[in-house]
Amino acid sequence: MCPYVFMMIAVAFSIPDVINTTTALFLISSLHSTLNTLMMVLTIRSYRDTVIRTLTCGRFQKNSVVNIPGPAKNH
Repeated sequence: MCPYVFMMIAVAFSIPDVINTTTALFLISSLHSTLNTLMMVLTIRSYRDTVIRTLTCGRFQKNSVVNIPGPAKNH
């Protein structure tokens, strides 16, 4: 059940001793946005790559190709 619905029911029916429960539910529900963003970044590759690119100022690119010169060829 949604914490906000529980809080409204508790207030509407004057349920005693629900202060701690409603406080805990409110604190847990306030994490929804943070946890939703975290799951989105972890599960969607384009978001994850954008966050990594932003945090590393573009220095880390997952699919970048590094050209390493080989030994000189004698013709």
